[in-house]
Formats: sequence, structure tokens, C-alpha cells
Amino acid sequence: MWQTCPDEHKFSNLESKMKLKAFLLKSGEGIIDLLRSIDNPKRFEILSLLLDGKETSFSNLLEDTSLQKSALSNHLALLTERNLIDKKSRGNYQISFFGEILLQRLTNTFIEAKVREQENLVHLFELIGKKMEYIDEELILSTENRNLILKIVKLLPMRVVSFHATDSKTPEDDAAKMVENWTKEKGLLDDPNRYQVFEFNNPDPQKDNPKYGYEFWIAVPKEFEVEDDQVIKEFSGGLYAVMSCRGVMNIGPTWKKLVQAVNNSEYTLTHDHQWLENNVSPDIKDHDKLRLDLYCPIKE
Repeated sequence: MWQTCPDEHKFSNLESKMKLKAFLLKSGEGIIDLLRSIDNPKRFEILSLLLDGKETSFSNLLEDTSLQKSALSNHLALLTERNLIDKKSRGNYQISFFGEILLQRLTNTFIEAKVREQENLVHLFELIGKKMEYIDEELILSTENRNLILKIVKLLPMRVVSFHATDSKTPEDDAAKMVENWTKEKGLLDDPNRYQVFEFNNPDPQKDNPKYGYEFWIAVPKEFEVEDDQVIKEFSGGLYAVMSCRGVMNIGPTWKKLVQAVNNSEYTLTHDHQWLENNVSPDIKDHDKLRLDLYCPIKE
């Protein structure tokens, strides 16, 4: 379920990357050998059939796969040798912990790649003013339900320009207008993806008060010149669980799923650093198409 971003957490420095490189170069044959063990459609089917975790008999696998006895025996022997399945008593088979993890990681990678591929196609069609006649709704729904990829990210310390609207019934719009005016004046709208933009409630809305606050941060380098009257903050960074969602209406439900996922993990929620949202599609104005990364602060 958890995917750690190599370039942002465990492998965030050159030394760690060099260690990973050395490991991959030394273990390449073994990794390729493991991947080859599932590059056969029937072996992949066997693993998938066992994914429910129940012990399954040889005869049931024979019926489900339509294989000959000798062929099924050979496939089962190879998967057992690679520790992807376990052979139980009385000729029953069960997927191993490693086999289950491998399928989960492959599925996550596959869906993420397909989502990116589909988004690129949609974007290309939008550029030429056409709509796609076919969109894989099942893929989108299944991906949204599991909120794309859950990642562990370490944000490094950063210098941010703050835009803060308070005591308002529409603080998001008020703060967003400040950001738009400032970025337009600076010419930053010419390249909306160059600077990271984070946002969050400040303070959170209360049941008995319709007014609350909202703040935007724009991360800028140290040499970036900012007016004296503009608020500058130094963010110390921190460790985050990150989940993606599509559309403004999905922000609340996704936050709930993200918090639940953290509570069910080896990580712990913390208030030591700020809860954040990152709009990864700042050039998209349609609220139903916005792509947001939600950053939940955690500690190990």
C-alpha cells in the first residue's frame, strides 16, 4: 500500500543513491530472474487466483487454469522455488507474503503509469480542441477509489512567500486572488509549474462560525527578490504521507482515507509540521479536473 519516493525519502542523498545503484548492479540477475518467474501469463494467473489468501487445491487450480497436470506442476514448482507461493499439506497451495506484496507493487506501478498515460492523452486532445470519444472510466474510478498512489515524502526546508486571508466566509477565493495578482505582476503565470504552491486552512473552520482563514505558500529560492511588505516564512520541512485526488469535491473524502491509512500504518500522525495541499495542475481552472496532492504530516 505504501510507496516511498526514492528521490525524496530513503534515497534523498547522493550516498544512498550510490548504495542503491551498487545493490541493483550486483543483484540485477536475481531481480530479473524473479521478474521472469511471473512473465508467463499462466503463472501470473495462478498468483492472481491465490490472491485471496485461501489454500487452494491442485485440482481446483487445474480446473481454473485449464492447464495439463504436468504444466501446472511445473508452474507451481517454479513459483514455490521463488517463494511466491507456499505448498501446504495435502497438495494445497497458498500465496506467500512476498508474492502478495509483489502483486500489490506491480499493480500500483501499472495503474499509476496508465493514469499518467491517459492524462497525457486527454491533455493532448484538449490542446487541439478535441474531446476523447473514449475514456476508461473503470480505470479512473478504481484509481480514484484507491486515491492513486500513497507515498511517503520528505519535504526539505524551504523559503516561502505567504498569502493569508482571515476572518472571511470565502478565504480560499480571497487568498487565491492575492496569489493571482502577485504572480501576474511577477510574470510567474508564464510558467505555472516552476514554483511549488501549497495551501491550507488557517485557522480551520468552526461549526459555530462561518468565517475562517486560508493561506497559500509559494516556494521560492533564496535569491528570489521579494518586496519588503510581503510576508516571508521559513518552513523547516518534514516527513509526509501523500495521497492524490482529482476534483475539489474529493478533497474531504480523500483526507479521511489518508488519515485512516496513516493510522493503519507503522507511521504516526504529528502536528509538528503543517498539513498541506499541493495543486499539481495550477493551469487547470475546472474544479472537477484539478489534481491535488494532500500532505499529511507524520513521524516514524
